[in-house]
Formats: sequence, structure tokens, C-alpha cells
Amino acid sequence: SGSKTFFLVGNASSISSALDAARYGETTMAEFQDMITDTQTSLPVPALIMTAKRTIADIESLQPDENKVSLKRMVARFDIDNDKDETNFTVKGIIIKSASLQGYIFDDAVRTPATMETGNIPRIAFTGNDTDYQGPSEGVFYMYPTVLVNDGTELSLEGEIFGQTRLYSLQSATDVPLEPTKRYTIKARAVA
Repeated sequence: SGSKTFFLVGNASSISSALDAARYGETTMAEFQDMITDTQTSLPVPALIMTAKRTIADIESLQPDENKVSLKRMVARFDIDNDKDETNFTVKGIIIKSASLQGYIFDDAVRTPATMETGNIPRIAFTGNDTDYQGPSEGVFYMYPTVLVNDGTELSLEGEIFGQTRLYSLQSATDVPLEPTKRYTIKARAVA
């Protein structure tokens, strides 16, 4: 009886050793909530790591309609919107440099100073050109939270335009934070 807190984790293959480090009766709540994922070495990991936390005031009086939980995706999702007939650009791959290779497991982490490992993610082949559908390709890749900056994480689209292979980097005059549970769309524009 009494108050209980439940932590739910889905698609946790990329964080198994982090959770294995938790010890009943030894790991504090703050330490548990501050856990970070294992280092990402390839995609689609971290893909759909989803977590939730739910505190129930009195477990014995819990009603069936009160036991709903909403899982949150702890990575940022990226879609690509490119009408190749309009832009003359055929996306072939995505290049990501200096990205966060780790992330917090829970969205309300204590976030004590932790050094997240960064590095380059292996090239992501883009297959959204393989259909006649010209709309956005959804969920092309996922990333742990980071910030796009001129000297930090860099996203580039690799592709062909007018028969030549080109690499176009996404650029912004200001820092762009990439947050968990958010969806971002990379939209190609026509060039002359």
C-alpha cells in the first residue's frame, strides 16, 4: 500500500547495460532518473526508445481507468520532404557529424553534469526516392538530443542534382536545439 512510482521503458535494446547497472535498495531515485543510454554505434538505434514515469498515490485503490500511461520518445525524429521533380535533387543519404551518441533515458532526468559522448554516425542510406509518392518521407532517422551549431553537430544531405553528386549541409545563423519527442522536417528547395 502507499505511494509507488513506476518507470516504463520500451524498445530498450540500446540502453540495456545502463538499466542493468541499477541496483534495488542501492541506486537512488535521482541516480536512476539521471541514467544515460549506451553509446550509439549505428542506426536505426536509438530509433524508438520510449519511456514514462508514473506515480500512484495509493496502489491498492487504483481504478482500471486510472492505469493509462503515455510513453514519450526520447529522441528527435526527422522527416525529409523532397519533391525531386520540383527540386531536381535526388536524396541518396544523410551524413551526421559530431552528434550526441547518448541521451537521458527519462525525460525528467535530474541532469547532473554528465559528459555525453559525441561522434559521427555512419551514413544513412535514403530510400524515400524509391516510390512514386512525392510527399515527406517520415521517420527517416532519429537522434539523441543535441544542438545544431556551426562548430557542433552537422547534418548534411547527400544526393544527385543535374547528374552530379553533391553534399548540402543544413545551416542556421543561430543554434538550433534538437529536443526529444519533437519532430523535425528537412525540406529541400529547388535550385537553379
